[in-house]
Amino acid sequence: MNEVAIIGGGPAGMAAALQLKRSGIDFLLLEKDAKGTLLKNAGKVENYLGFNATTGIELLKMFKAHLIQHNISPILEEVMFVDYEETQKRFKIRTNRTEYYARRVIVASGTVPKKLEIAKVTPLIAYELPPAHLKTREPQKIAIIGAGDAAFDYALNLAEKHIVRIFNRGEKIKALPHLKKLVLQNKNIHYKDQLQLSEIEEEKSYLRLKFNDKNAKSIVVKVDLLLIAIGREIQKTYYSSNLKTKEKQLIMKKLLFLAGDVKNGLYRQVALSTADGISIAMQICNECCL
Repeated sequence: MNEVAIIGGGPAGMAAALQLKRSGIDFLLLEKDAKGTLLKNAGKVENYLGFNATTGIELLKMFKAHLIQHNISPILEEVMFVDYEETQKRFKIRTNRTEYYARRVIVASGTVPKKLEIAKVTPLIAYELPPAHLKTREPQKIAIIGAGDAAFDYALNLAEKHIVRIFNRGEKIKALPHLKKLVLQNKNIHYKDQLQLSEIEEEKSYLRLKFNDKNAKSIVVKVDLLLIAIGREIQKTYYSSNLKTKEKQLIMKKLLFLAGDVKNGLYRQVALSTADGISIAMQICNECCL
């Protein structure tokens, strides 16, 4: 049985793993796949101390290289189920491949995109920034639904090679003022508000999108890709019903810890996530060393 299991290999999980390694505490770092975390979608990270406007992908590469230097390798398995076994005083973690046991668990599994009922995932509809569209040489027409940080960050990333149209269902832009300014000044990005997506017609190589405005008038837009960015939800779907009930109690006992985006909600900042991971690992070290 391991002392700690870390669920999620993003900045919070990686920082916790590094600190636990330095403290000599046995742990598992479980990550669904090697594609990276939400950080990979950040066009520019400008508020991480010591780095001057690096990309999310580059920062993630440096994080991973740091783990390799310390001989830390994530286990690439998807966590399907987590429960706390009271009689055994341990967590049971079931992945898509096997089972693990740990005395403590750090939940750093982040968030998942909110779904739009009429927009199912297809090769032409996505809820995360498709890497292929960042690499392709041919410019495409891309529609983004949303008006938060993610939507505007995606638009800035894609506008380097493509023509992007942002559609806001409401009136208010929720993105940071800095992102808003960059988007509205970009000649390859066109922003429209108070337009509700009502219909998606998919052809072989393009989409026909129908929007209704506040006066119930319709407009039709033809695009090569639709990207949905209408918010994110905490990723704890693998919790057992028992764990859902006992979560607060286990947190109070310092057996279960929430770190990063799964804890910080709207405050999705890499600096906060790494700080969470280090802080939690230090708390565990203090408990184990008593």
